[in-house]
Amino acid sequence: MTRERSWLALIRAFFSVMFSLMAVCSIVVAKAQTSTVGSISGTVRDLQGAVIPKAQVLIQEERTGLSRTVLTNDDGFYSAPSLPFGHYSVSTAPSGFKRLIISAVELHVSENIVVNLTLEIGLVSETVNVNNETLVVTRNSSVSSLIQRSKWRSCRSLHAIIRSSP
Repeated sequence: MTRERSWLALIRAFFSVMFSLMAVCSIVVAKAQTSTVGSISGTVRDLQGAVIPKAQVLIQEERTGLSRTVLTNDDGFYSAPSLPFGHYSVSTAPSGFKRLIISAVELHVSENIVVNLTLEIGLVSETVNVNNETLVVTRNSSVSSLIQRSKWRSCRSLHAIIRSSP
């Protein structure tokens, strides 16, 4: 009888440990699948609302200088997926239009930001600088976790940061 009890206790302990390991692994896998990038997209139009096809759009991270150039399609739409989070400027200068630069576009992890560009007729040597506050529409993904710099510095371990995020 004692042997049976010790055998049952051993089996229970084994399954308890296995269940705990599976739970921890599933949490780690779920965290690993969280996106660490975002995207910036939009439409390039003139003041009358006509789309500008084949326009080059430069998307540049303001701190690191990382840049990506994309072309608008026939509908004037552009998209730059898989951008690391940061502060970007979005600019374009198609022939016959003034250069447009929208700066301070803040991209967070797992965000899809829409930055529509409306161009004025003029020389490319003329520049229109715009702050992003009223021109950016943010579409968040269903799961996003922002860690503020102050919170990052106050946490002692990665485990504490993961626990504190939603």
